[in-house]
Amino acid sequence: MNGGPAMMPGLRRVYCANYRDAGSGDAVGESADERAGRYGRYRPLRLALRPPAEVCHRTAHLTATSAQFDEGRPTNRWACAFGAGIERRPEMIEGELVNLRAQQLDDLERDLAWMNDREVTRFLVARYPMSRAAEEGWLRDHVSKPMSHAYAAFAIETKDRRHIGNTDLMDVSAENRCATLGIMIGDRAYWSKGYGTDAMRTLLRFGFEEMNLHRIQLTVDARNGRAQGCYRKCGFVEEARLRQDRCAEGQFHDTLWMGVLREEWEARR
Repeated sequence: MNGGPAMMPGLRRVYCANYRDAGSGDAVGESADERAGRYGRYRPLRLALRPPAEVCHRTAHLTATSAQFDEGRPTNRWACAFGAGIERRPEMIEGELVNLRAQQLDDLERDLAWMNDREVTRFLVARYPMSRAAEEGWLRDHVSKPMSHAYAAFAIETKDRRHIGNTDLMDVSAENRCATLGIMIGDRAYWSKGYGTDAMRTLLRFGFEEMNLHRIQLTVDARNGRAQGCYRKCGFVEEARLRQDRCAEGQFHDTLWMGVLREEWEARR
Protein backbone atom coordinates (compact mmCIF):
# COMPACT_ATOMS: atom_id res chain seq x y z
CA MET A 1 0.00 0.00 0.00
CA ASN A 2 1.45 3.31 -0.88
CA GLY A 3 0.64 6.74 0.33
CA GLY A 4 -2.42 8.13 -1.19
CA PRO A 5 -2.68 6.14 -4.34
CA ALA A 6 -1.83 2.58 -3.73
CA MET A 7 -1.21 2.84 -0.06
CA MET A 8 -3.03 5.55 1.68
CA PRO A 9 -4.31 8.93 0.67
CA GLY A 10 -1.73 11.56 0.61
CA LEU A 11 -0.77 14.44 2.70
CA ARG A 12 -0.27 18.00 1.57
CA ARG A 13 -1.64 18.33 -1.88
CA VAL A 14 -1.59 14.67 -2.63
CA TYR A 15 -1.02 12.48 0.32
CA CYS A 16 -4.51 11.80 1.43
CA ALA A 17 -6.17 10.40 -1.62
CA ASN A 18 -6.66 13.71 -3.38
CA TYR A 19 -7.50 16.23 -0.65
CA ARG A 20 -8.43 19.72 -1.66
CA ASP A 21 -7.00 22.03 0.94
CA ALA A 22 -8.75 24.89 2.63
CA GLY A 23 -7.21 28.23 3.32
CA SER A 24 -8.16 31.48 4.92
CA GLY A 25 -10.20 31.82 1.79
CA ASP A 26 -9.72 30.32 -1.64
CA ALA A 27 -8.73 32.87 -4.23
CA VAL A 28 -11.30 33.64 -6.89
CA GLY A 29 -10.68 31.41 -9.86
CA GLU A 30 -8.09 29.38 -7.99
CA SER A 31 -7.89 25.76 -9.07
CA ALA A 32 -8.03 22.79 -6.73
CA ASP A 33 -4.41 22.01 -7.55
CA GLU A 34 -3.37 25.58 -6.74
CA ARG A 35 -5.19 25.38 -3.42
CA ALA A 36 -3.47 22.08 -2.78
CA GLY A 37 -0.10 23.58 -3.52
CA ARG A 38 -0.73 26.38 -1.04
CA TYR A 39 -1.64 24.06 1.78
CA GLY A 40 -1.56 20.31 2.23
CA ARG A 41 -0.88 17.80 -0.50
CA TYR A 42 -2.13 14.76 1.23
CA ARG A 43 -5.84 15.53 1.32
CA PRO A 44 -8.64 15.07 -1.19
CA LEU A 45 -11.52 17.18 0.10
CA ARG A 46 -11.98 20.78 1.09
CA LEU A 47 -12.58 21.39 4.77
CA ALA A 48 -13.18 24.60 6.69
CA LEU A 49 -10.08 26.48 7.80
CA ARG A 50 -9.78 27.16 11.49
CA PRO A 51 -8.38 30.17 13.33
CA PRO A 52 -4.62 30.69 13.54
CA ALA A 53 -3.03 28.80 16.38
CA GLU A 54 -0.05 29.25 18.62
CA VAL A 55 2.98 27.43 17.39
CA CYS A 56 5.55 25.21 19.02
CA HIS A 57 9.25 25.86 18.50
CA ARG A 58 10.82 23.60 15.86
CA THR A 59 9.78 20.25 17.22
CA ALA A 60 8.57 17.17 15.40
CA HIS A 61 5.34 17.21 17.31
CA LEU A 62 2.81 19.69 18.56
CA THR A 63 2.91 20.88 22.15
CA ALA A 64 -0.15 21.65 24.19
CA THR A 65 -1.17 25.23 24.80
CA SER A 66 -1.32 26.59 28.29
CA ALA A 67 -4.46 28.15 29.69
CA GLN A 68 -6.02 29.13 32.96
CA PHE A 69 -9.12 27.39 34.16
CA ASP A 70 -12.15 28.86 35.83
CA GLU A 71 -14.23 26.38 37.82
CA GLY A 72 -12.73 23.50 35.89
CA ARG A 73 -13.37 25.03 32.47
CA PRO A 74 -10.66 26.44 30.22
CA THR A 75 -10.86 30.15 29.58
CA ASN A 76 -8.69 29.79 26.50
CA ARG A 77 -10.41 28.21 23.49
CA TRP A 78 -7.17 26.59 22.39
CA ALA A 79 -6.75 25.01 25.81
CA CYS A 80 -10.12 23.33 25.35
CA ALA A 81 -8.83 21.62 22.25
CA PHE A 82 -5.23 20.97 23.17
CA GLY A 83 -5.07 20.91 26.95
CA ALA A 84 -3.13 22.99 29.44
CA GLY A 85 0.58 23.10 30.09
CA ILE A 86 3.60 22.93 27.79
CA GLU A 87 5.81 19.89 27.86
CA ARG A 88 9.01 19.15 25.97
CA ARG A 89 8.85 16.16 23.68
CA PRO A 90 11.49 14.08 21.90
CA GLU A 91 12.51 15.05 18.38
CA MET A 92 10.92 11.95 16.92
CA ILE A 93 7.56 10.33 17.51
CA GLU A 94 8.21 6.62 17.75
CA GLY A 95 6.08 3.80 16.39
CA GLU A 96 6.74 0.08 16.18
CA LEU A 97 8.09 0.04 12.62
CA VAL A 98 8.55 3.74 11.89
CA ASN A 99 9.40 7.07 13.45
CA LEU A 100 7.83 10.41 12.55
CA ARG A 101 10.16 13.40 12.33
CA ALA A 102 10.04 16.97 11.08
CA GLN A 103 10.49 17.35 7.33
CA GLN A 104 13.90 18.59 6.11
CA LEU A 105 15.36 20.14 2.97
CA ASP A 106 17.33 16.91 2.54
CA ASP A 107 14.01 15.23 1.72
CA LEU A 108 13.76 17.10 -1.59
CA GLU A 109 15.11 14.44 -3.96
CA ARG A 110 12.86 11.72 -2.57
CA ASP A 111 9.79 13.94 -2.42
CA LEU A 112 10.35 15.09 -6.00
CA ALA A 113 10.70 11.52 -7.25
CA TRP A 114 7.51 10.44 -5.47
CA MET A 115 5.54 13.41 -6.77
CA ASN A 116 6.47 12.43 -10.33
CA ASP A 117 5.73 8.73 -9.87
CA ARG A 118 2.26 8.08 -11.33
CA GLU A 119 1.90 4.89 -9.34
CA VAL A 120 2.35 6.88 -6.15
CA THR A 121 0.11 9.79 -7.11
CA ARG A 122 -2.59 7.85 -8.96
CA PHE A 123 -5.24 8.33 -6.29
CA LEU A 124 -4.02 11.74 -5.17
CA VAL A 125 -4.84 15.25 -6.33
CA ALA A 126 -1.48 15.77 -8.04
CA ARG A 127 -2.34 15.56 -11.74
CA TYR A 128 0.63 17.30 -13.30
CA PRO A 129 4.40 16.75 -13.36
CA MET A 130 6.17 18.51 -10.50
CA SER A 131 9.19 20.69 -11.27
CA ARG A 132 12.20 20.77 -8.98
CA ALA A 133 11.71 24.49 -8.40
CA ALA A 134 8.08 24.05 -7.38
CA GLU A 135 8.81 21.15 -5.05
CA GLU A 136 11.78 22.89 -3.49
CA GLY A 137 9.76 26.05 -3.01
CA TRP A 138 6.99 24.13 -1.28
CA LEU A 139 9.43 22.28 0.97
CA ARG A 140 11.44 25.38 1.88
CA ASP A 141 8.28 27.23 2.78
CA HIS A 142 7.11 24.47 5.10
CA VAL A 143 10.36 23.56 6.83
CA SER A 144 11.06 27.23 7.58
CA LYS A 145 7.92 27.48 9.72
CA PRO A 146 7.39 25.93 13.15
CA MET A 147 4.59 23.41 13.26
CA SER A 148 1.33 24.72 14.64
CA HIS A 149 -1.95 23.48 16.00
CA ALA A 150 -3.43 24.09 12.58
CA TYR A 151 -0.88 22.08 10.61
CA ALA A 152 1.71 19.46 11.55
CA ALA A 153 3.61 17.57 8.84
CA PHE A 154 6.04 14.72 9.37
CA ALA A 155 8.44 12.60 7.38
CA ILE A 156 8.04 8.85 7.88
CA GLU A 157 11.28 6.98 8.58
CA THR A 158 12.01 3.32 9.15
CA LYS A 159 13.98 2.36 12.25
CA ASP A 160 17.16 2.38 10.15
CA ARG A 161 16.40 6.03 9.24
CA ARG A 162 15.22 5.45 5.68
CA HIS A 163 12.74 8.12 4.56
CA ILE A 164 9.81 6.30 2.95
CA GLY A 165 6.92 8.77 2.97
CA ASN A 166 5.12 11.68 4.62
CA THR A 167 2.06 12.22 6.78
CA ASP A 168 0.26 15.10 8.44
CA LEU A 169 -2.62 16.46 10.47
CA MET A 170 -4.19 19.65 9.16
CA ASP A 171 -7.33 21.77 9.25
CA VAL A 172 -7.38 21.38 13.00
CA SER A 173 -10.49 22.83 14.64
CA ALA A 174 -9.95 24.00 18.20
CA GLU A 175 -13.67 24.36 18.80
CA ASN A 176 -14.59 20.93 17.48
CA ARG A 177 -11.34 19.15 18.38
CA CYS A 178 -11.07 17.51 14.98
CA ALA A 179 -8.44 17.33 12.24
CA THR A 180 -7.85 15.88 8.78
CA LEU A 181 -5.18 13.24 8.28
CA GLY A 182 -3.14 12.64 5.17
CA ILE A 183 -0.49 10.06 4.44
CA MET A 184 1.68 8.80 1.60
CA ILE A 185 4.18 5.97 1.45
CA GLY A 186 6.23 7.10 -1.54
CA ASP A 187 8.80 4.32 -1.51
CA ARG A 188 6.98 1.46 -3.23
CA ALA A 189 9.36 -1.11 -1.73
CA TYR A 190 7.52 -0.53 1.55
CA TRP A 191 3.97 -0.95 0.30
CA SER A 192 1.80 -3.67 1.83
CA LYS A 193 4.31 -4.41 4.61
CA GLY A 194 2.64 -2.66 7.53
CA TYR A 195 4.69 0.54 7.46
CA GLY A 196 1.82 2.76 6.41
CA THR A 197 -0.51 1.25 9.01
CA ASP A 198 2.08 1.78 11.74
CA ALA A 199 2.67 5.37 10.61
CA MET A 200 -1.06 6.05 10.78
CA ARG A 201 -1.40 4.48 14.22
CA THR A 202 1.55 6.52 15.44
CA LEU A 203 0.05 9.75 14.12
CA LEU A 204 -3.38 8.88 15.52
CA ARG A 205 -1.84 8.33 18.94
CA PHE A 206 -0.16 11.70 18.70
CA GLY A 207 -3.35 13.40 17.58
CA PHE A 208 -5.54 11.95 20.30
CA GLU A 209 -3.07 11.91 23.19
CA GLU A 210 -0.90 14.97 22.54
CA MET A 211 -3.26 17.25 20.64
CA ASN A 212 -6.30 16.10 22.61
CA LEU A 213 -8.37 15.67 19.46
CA HIS A 214 -11.80 14.07 19.58
CA ARG A 215 -12.14 13.16 15.91
CA ILE A 216 -9.78 12.56 12.97
CA GLN A 217 -11.06 12.26 9.41
CA LEU A 218 -9.83 11.69 5.88
CA THR A 219 -11.07 11.06 2.36
CA VAL A 220 -10.05 8.36 -0.08
CA ASP A 221 -10.71 7.43 -3.69
CA ALA A 222 -13.32 4.65 -3.68
CA ARG A 223 -11.11 2.59 -6.02
CA ASN A 224 -8.28 2.56 -3.51
CA GLY A 225 -9.14 -0.63 -1.65
CA ARG A 226 -5.64 -1.05 -0.26
CA ALA A 227 -5.80 2.30 1.50
CA GLN A 228 -9.29 1.63 2.80
CA GLY A 229 -8.11 -1.63 4.33
CA CYS A 230 -5.34 0.22 6.13
CA TYR A 231 -7.71 2.86 7.43
CA ARG A 232 -10.16 0.30 8.75
CA LYS A 233 -7.35 -1.47 10.59
CA CYS A 234 -6.71 1.84 12.34
CA GLY A 235 -10.37 2.23 13.34
CA PHE A 236 -11.72 4.45 10.56
CA VAL A 237 -15.28 3.83 9.41
CA GLU A 238 -16.97 4.98 6.22
CA GLU A 239 -19.28 7.90 6.96
CA ALA A 240 -20.29 9.14 3.53
CA ARG A 241 -19.84 8.54 -0.19
CA LEU A 242 -19.45 11.53 -2.50
CA ARG A 243 -20.75 10.25 -5.82
CA GLN A 244 -18.66 10.93 -8.92
CA ASP A 245 -16.73 13.50 -6.93
CA ARG A 246 -13.48 13.16 -8.84
CA CYS A 247 -12.59 12.93 -12.51
CA ALA A 248 -9.49 10.87 -13.19
CA GLU A 249 -8.26 8.66 -16.03
CA GLY A 250 -11.13 9.84 -18.21
CA GLN A 251 -13.91 8.82 -15.81
CA PHE A 252 -15.70 10.07 -12.72
CA HIS A 253 -15.10 8.25 -9.45
CA ASP A 254 -16.61 8.28 -5.98
CA THR A 255 -14.79 9.58 -2.92
CA LEU A 256 -15.29 8.04 0.52
CA TRP A 257 -15.32 10.13 3.68
CA MET A 258 -13.99 8.20 6.68
CA GLY A 259 -13.48 9.11 10.33
CA VAL A 260 -12.50 7.74 13.72
CA LEU A 261 -13.48 9.03 17.17
CA ARG A 262 -11.18 9.02 20.14
CA GLU A 263 -13.23 6.43 22.05
CA GLU A 264 -13.22 4.16 18.99
CA TRP A 265 -9.47 4.46 18.71
CA GLU A 266 -8.98 3.78 22.42
CA ALA A 267 -11.16 0.67 22.21
CA ARG A 268 -8.83 -0.82 19.58
CA ARG A 269 -5.57 -0.23 21.45
